Amino acid sequence: MCGIFGYYNYSVQRDLRSILDILFTGLKRLEYRGYDSSGLCIDAIDAPAPDGRRDSANGDALANGSSANGTTSSSVRVEDRSSPIIVKCPGKIENLENLTTEYVKENNLDPAKVYKHHVAISHTRWATHGIPSSINSHPHVSDANADFVIVHNGIITNYQALKDILKKNGETFVSETDTEVIPKLLKFAYDSMAAEQQQDSSNGTAQVPFPKLVMEVLKKLEGAYALLIKSRHYPGEMVACKRGSPMIVGIKEGPEDTRSVGTSGSVGANGSAATGGSVGASGGSGLG
Repeated sequence: MCGIFGYYNYSVQRDLRSILDILFTGLKRLEYRGYDSSGLCIDAIDAPAPDGRRDSANGDALANGSSANGTTSSSVRVEDRSSPIIVKCPGKIENLENLTTEYVKENNLDPAKVYKHHVAISHTRWATHGIPSSINSHPHVSDANADFVIVHNGIITNYQALKDILKKNGETFVSETDTEVIPKLLKFAYDSMAAEQQQDSSNGTAQVPFPKLVMEVLKKLEGAYALLIKSRHYPGEMVACKRGSPMIVGIKEGPEDTRSVGTSGSVGANGSAATGGSVGASGGSGLG
């Protein structure tokens, strides 16, 4: 069974080392559920406050293990872009830790770099749609620029119908999972709604709110699921949502009502998993 774990700090300073430690601690508390691969997504740059939105620079890496010529590889894969950074691989969480440490060193990332606002999501996968591989591992992305990134616990029963519709609209898929339709559907909906707003001058140029966008996409999904979603279009924001599959959100208030948030969509130990964030606990039988 899959497990999802997210950590969101808002107006609370956390360095990269602490954020990664929190993610790995959360994932290790989900190990007993069984899994065959794992992955995480962090921001390379400090996000602005959600009310000061901006798009980060375009990345040049390809998504989900695809290469420039369209081929794929099931070996370990790190998707590198200005923001976000995605690391995922088959095997134990220890493999993910080692790969992430190696990536940080090789790319001269400073573990002491402090983030005031940051959205981090992670995942353990039990393969049901597709073999255990880096390509099929979560997080999954919408496109090469990772406009939308998600982790998912559960099963989308109508994924094939959605996949067929998206393919007819020019989308390409690289994984064998049911999950990949979700970020691609988010991007399709975002682009469509943005185009409609441009045509209707009465709406001005206001961006559709992230939760509203997600709710529009959820209307198309059938099955049971718990999702954590982040987007380059909504820096500093994370949407957590569920249907059927369980999820608990823990909130820790700091000085002057600043907050750091941890979310978990799978069974975990009650209480705090790491300094600075509370971790939720819940139970379920979702597939991935």
